[in-house]
Amino acid sequence: MRVRCVAIWKFSVPRWVQNGTEDPVLLDCEYVYNEHDGRLVVKWFFNDLTEPVYQWIPELNSRQTSGILTGRLDDSYTVGGPRDSQYRALRIIRPTTEMSGLYTCVVSSMAGFDSRKQSMMVYVPAKNFTLSYVTTPAPAAPPAAASSLGTAAHALVGVPADTTSPGPGTSPGSFSGSGTMVEVHCGALGLHPRPTLRLFSITPDMRRTEVQRGRPRTRKTNGTYDIELSRSFSAEQLPQSVTFECVLEIPGTDYEVRRRTVYSPGYWLALFISCQWSSVLGLVSWISP
Repeated sequence: MRVRCVAIWKFSVPRWVQNGTEDPVLLDCEYVYNEHDGRLVVKWFFNDLTEPVYQWIPELNSRQTSGILTGRLDDSYTVGGPRDSQYRALRIIRPTTEMSGLYTCVVSSMAGFDSRKQSMMVYVPAKNFTLSYVTTPAPAAPPAAASSLGTAAHALVGVPADTTSPGPGTSPGSFSGSGTMVEVHCGALGLHPRPTLRLFSITPDMRRTEVQRGRPRTRKTNGTYDIELSRSFSAEQLPQSVTFECVLEIPGTDYEVRRRTVYSPGYWLALFISCQWSSVLGLVSWISP
């Protein structure tokens, strides 16, 4: 096939990569070029900057790196194939969040030019992600909104340390009966960019319902986000067994993490009674002749 002017035929920029990943990240701009053409120049731009962050001129054997890519490229990397394609690609070492943005490749020659662009997101996963619940006595006059699973009142509690079990203040005898509230809390620390957090309930027959009310609370510290949400439910209106699921996501990436914990008052009450009977039987056997 005869090429009249330079043309990009394959452009490869990952849509997302993890911050500080050990594997180098490759941005490539494959083009076809007429060998009778001249003055080939390959440029890479970042966001809306007017000056390129990378430039290669094959005829002069000249490569220049600047801005966000300074000191971040594997200078020894070459692409196999014709000599006029060897240094077209960017091989980034340990990408970091400030490298998130729009990358544009421009290939030009005397006969013409072509360009392609694609955004890349460098994300930071959670340092810590927890889901737990505690049971507490209800107020003397609980609000009407706390009377059902779908309309329970919203409350915020502190981030607990346990990710899968009831909170430390929970006692087996308080799981059922009048005046008990179940407070479910989900939280994650140290993400970038801004994450989303959703809370679901899953019944024994696998009915999955989103149960959060309002938006999660977020705060930004040193370039990363912490996020949390809480909900309070009346224990009387919850099923005998229900699974709470918290889903953490970073929009624009494939990052998704889930946590689950089971609220089952019947199980804990039976365990409590079993332990009590074991203690009694042990005492009887000890004092029996």
